[in-house]
Amino acid sequence: MPLLLGQGEPKALPGVLCWLQVLSRKEAHMRNTLIALLLTGLLAPGGGALAQTKDQPTRSAASLECSKQADEKGLHGKARKTFRAKCLKSMKNKSA
Repeated sequence: MPLLLGQGEPKALPGVLCWLQVLSRKEAHMRNTLIALLLTGLLAPGGGALAQTKDQPTRSAASLECSKQADEKGLHGKARKTFRAKCLKSMKNKSA
């Protein structure tokens, strides 16, 4: 039977590694599968963190002004969206 630490009697390992001493093939396969799943679970959330670090697109001065006006009026939802669309359109017509 193969030993993790070499030939002879298994030696006590400090901390977490003590359960890795002598394993049958089936147990070793189960251990490796468990370790792979745990590592996948630890690494998978890292991809989401990368997606969150993207820079927000820069907003024009007109867009910021229209948002400020909508905030002052206390608009939310569809009313805010409609107001901002009209505001941006009027700002665009003024600059043209």
